[in-house]
Amino acid sequence: MMLGAAFPAAALATRQPSYGAEAKAVETSWVDPTDFGADPKGSADSTAAILAAAKFAADSTRPLLLSGVFKVDPKAGSLHCLFSGGQGRLATGAKSSFYPFPSSKDRNVFYVDPAKGDDGWLGTDPGAPLASAQAALDLVAAYGALCGGVLCGRWVVKLAAGRYPGGCHLRGVLSQSRIVIEGVAGEGGRPLTIFDGFLNDAQKGLSFSGQVLINARNLGFVNFKGKKIGIGLLAENGANLLAENIHAEECDWAGIDFDKLVRGYVAGGVIRNCHNGIRAYAGSVFSIGHKTENVSVGPLIEGSKDAAVYILNNSSGHLDYTTLRNNVVGLDVTNQSRVHVLGCEISGSSMAGVRLRNQSTWFDDRNNIFGNAVDVGTGAFCNELAQADYMSELGASVYKSPVEVNGKAEGVAFGKPFSINAKRFRQCSGSVRVAGIGEAFGGGAKSLLLKTPGGAIRIFQLAGVGAEAFSFECEIFSLGEGGQ
Repeated sequence: MMLGAAFPAAALATRQPSYGAEAKAVETSWVDPTDFGADPKGSADSTAAILAAAKFAADSTRPLLLSGVFKVDPKAGSLHCLFSGGQGRLATGAKSSFYPFPSSKDRNVFYVDPAKGDDGWLGTDPGAPLASAQAALDLVAAYGALCGGVLCGRWVVKLAAGRYPGGCHLRGVLSQSRIVIEGVAGEGGRPLTIFDGFLNDAQKGLSFSGQVLINARNLGFVNFKGKKIGIGLLAENGANLLAENIHAEECDWAGIDFDKLVRGYVAGGVIRNCHNGIRAYAGSVFSIGHKTENVSVGPLIEGSKDAAVYILNNSSGHLDYTTLRNNVVGLDVTNQSRVHVLGCEISGSSMAGVRLRNQSTWFDDRNNIFGNAVDVGTGAFCNELAQADYMSELGASVYKSPVEVNGKAEGVAFGKPFSINAKRFRQCSGSVRVAGIGEAFGGGAKSLLLKTPGGAIRIFQLAGVGAEAFSFECEIFSLGEGGQ
């Protein structure tokens, strides 16, 4: 119940002088710490006076009002959530303050240090931090409930360098601005604040659920195990997450997971050796990577055991200026999902650079570089394309030849025919270069078929296909709707 803004001014005007702190408090419908000796100017320590006022307020079931600036002991964690309203603040250090009921311009910070902290402290001064990330998140949730369900002002959780157990979560806290969960970045931007699943056998590192606005940055996640549940950073059930410089390794399901109607944004970071790098599921909307003032800010995702970016079940968004390298599949889009791809490198995929399934689509905008196979949903594994001119779907990207190992083209399933839907060539003028047919197909590629809606079929006989992959060019004639 937030009473500070509702009637304290009127109450102050009608108070009658009396003798004794409790007698003064009884005359009003609220309790004022100054009646118990608290200094509202912040010169003297008011910890004991506030605790005494709080006890009387609780015993008399009256709200405790905070009006003024009160100097308190930063290790007195029992001061949390005592007040019912007021625009005052607690001075918890030489340069630190805490606003139980902040205005939109106020900023509250919880400090966490697993090596030096104590969850019994206030955690609002860097000299007296909390010990666990969960304790800080619990306080954020508690103040959210105290403020009528919506946090005003800006709230920050600063996590010191060190290793933290996983399983931390924040659920159902509404806020006017993003709640920031911030770690420490070291040389090269690598996070020194790391959630480690091995510390407590947790299956998730850090998760956010419900209509919560979050900015997580400079955080690392390692060793979260369990099929479909081993996740580094999770946003679910309508959460809105901005993930900046997130590093994740060895997560059995996903490094970053947007699950069910999430709005997710990813800038920078590195995700290595996870089952999926980034996953968006069930109506989630996302933007991965961006470019600001000619500086690309996209994540590097490599070594994924399934897909670097896995988009499914009516999810959609942008994949921009991101590097997907040496994954089984670069981009996997399935079950009526859609992805717009711009300025990405997708290379070294062992199965497919881009795989589309079950009525899903992608738009290859421009400046993408591909160096691996592409499966367009036909069941065939495609080799590389390098087109000279703009195409309505393929865009103006550069398609490199397959990865070469010991002089042989690899990265394409052996024995599979070269196939691509012809309507993807619509609006193309000029020629298309098809590269790497030969050894990549086990020497079995003998021809290339292009079908047009008018029925014309051009077959290029590829005689003498030997051990070395080779390239050729073919002219694309006008292709109408429905071309295969």
